[in-house]
Amino acid sequence: NVPVGATCTVSEGTLPAAPANYVWGAVPPPVTLTTTSAGPNAAAFTNTLTRASSSIALTKTVVGGPAGGVSATFSFGADCAADGTFTGAVVLGNATSGTGSIANVPAGAVCAVSENALPPAPANYAWGALPPAVSLTTTAAGPNAAAFTNTLGLVDVAVTLTKTISGGPAGGISGSFVFTIDCGAGGLFTQTVALANANSGSIGLSTLPPGASCTFSEAATLPAAPAGFQWGTLPPAQVHTIAGGLAVSFTNPLVGDGGGVVPQSVPATRAELLALLAVLLAGFGAMAQRRRSMRDR
Repeated sequence: NVPVGATCTVSEGTLPAAPANYVWGAVPPPVTLTTTSAGPNAAAFTNTLTRASSSIALTKTVVGGPAGGVSATFSFGADCAADGTFTGAVVLGNATSGTGSIANVPAGAVCAVSENALPPAPANYAWGALPPAVSLTTTAAGPNAAAFTNTLGLVDVAVTLTKTISGGPAGGISGSFVFTIDCGAGGLFTQTVALANANSGSIGLSTLPPGASCTFSEAATLPAAPAGFQWGTLPPAQVHTIAGGLAVSFTNPLVGDGGGVVPQSVPATRAELLALLAVLLAGFGAMAQRRRSMRDR
C-alpha cells in the first residue's frame, strides 16, 4: 500500500534477541528509494552477528608460607579447544591471596583453566603439588570463576642435638633430658634425648624453621643422679640460626656427693716413680745426718 512515486526511507526496527553467546552488530543504515509501479522497489539489509566476549576470573591463594605473604606472579592458561588458548596472571605483593583474569575468551567456550609453572618459592620453603585444572563453560554474563590454592612447606633441615654426661660412672646413666627450642614466630618446640646406660646420645631434628634464630635450653628438672653423685651446674642456653648441618651440644657434669669432683686415679709413669723414690731417700738421708750431728754434740 505504498503510493507509486513516493520517496521513502526504509529502515530496520528493533532487532530480536541475539542467539546465545552472540551479539548483534550495528544496525544497517536506512535505504532511500522512490517507488514505481513497475518496480522493483527493493531495500536490502545485512545484519552481523559476532561471538560475545567474556573473561575468566582468577583467584589465587597461598597457604603455609611466611606470615608476611609472598611476592610473585602466577601465570595461568585457558585451553578452550577450537575457540583457542588464552592466558592471564595473578600478581601478589607481600600477600597470601589475590585476583586476576583471563580476558577476551569467547562466550560459550568450554575451557580447561590450569596453572603454569610456579615462580621460585620463598627462602627456606618449597611448593607443594600444582592444583588440578578447573573446567568451565564461559558465559557472557559470567561469573566465569577459577580458584587455585597453592601450598608452601618449610624445607626440612638436618639439625643434631647431643647430650653428654661428664664425670659420671663408666657404665653411663639412664634417663631422659628435655629441651625447649624457642624460635619466636617460628614456633616453640620440645625435644627429648634419652640415654640408656650411656654417657652421650643424639637425636635428629627436621621440623625446625630454617633461617630462624632459636634459643635452645635444657629443662631444669633432670633425671635422678646415679648413687654417690649429684648434678653439677645446668649448662646455659644457646642461640643458633637454623640451617642444615647445625650441631647443638649440651654437657651435664656429675660430681661426688661431697660437692667436689669425684677423685680419679691417675697412673704414674716409671720416671715419675723413680723421681718420687729419690726424693724420699734424700729426705731420709737428711734426717739420719741430723740425728748423727745431735749425738756428736
